[in-house]
Amino acid sequence: VKEEALRKELHTTRLALIQKVCTNHNGDNDRNDEN
Repeated sequence: VKEEALRKELHTTRLALIQKVCTNHNGDNDRNDEN
């Protein structure tokens, strides 16, 4: 049970990190397009 909870927490953290990176990357692309 403890291992399952840890795995779920890691998965959630990974998704949050990926979403943050994608958002920052898309924001950079938008600024580059404007310039």
